[in-house]
This record gives sequence, structure tokens and C-alpha cells, in this order.
Amino acid sequence: MNYQWYWLKATFYNTIICALFAFTIYGYSIYKKLPINIYYSIPFLLGHISYLLINMRILTGIEYKPLFSIASFLFLSKYLCLLFS
Repeated sequence: MNYQWYWLKATFYNTIICALFAFTIYGYSIYKKLPINIYYSIPFLLGHISYLLINMRILTGIEYKPLFSIASFLFLSKYLCLLFS
């Protein structure tokens, strides 16, 4: 295992790029009016948004205090959406 700082930082960038790619695919699907299963996509997007907020905070060093609370709320709301759908 190689735990150099640049490889660890690259994994954060990789997760951000993958999340933005998923958002782009959903945006394209909505734009083209392709069928989307809303009961699975809303929790999926909520989880990605919360994970994206945490990773952006780590990479950019943003010290916005309620950011972790917002990310935690989105993460928990993902499971509430799955529970009630």
C-alpha cells in the first residue's frame, strides 16, 4: 500500500468528479425527459450530495460551520426516503 499524500488527495478528486458525472447524467435525463425511477434516484442523489459536501470541505478547507450538519441531514434524509418509499 502506498499512502502518499498525492494519492489520497487524488481519491477525493476522483469521488468529486464521479459525483458530478452522476449529477450530469441525471440532469441530461431530466432535460431529455427520459424515464427515471424517482424512488431510487432521490435517495441516491441525497447520498451523493452529502458525500460531495464532505469531500469539498476536506479538499478546499472551507470552514462553514453548518456544512457538516447539512451533510448529515441529507445523509439521514436519504434513509428516510428509502424507508417511506
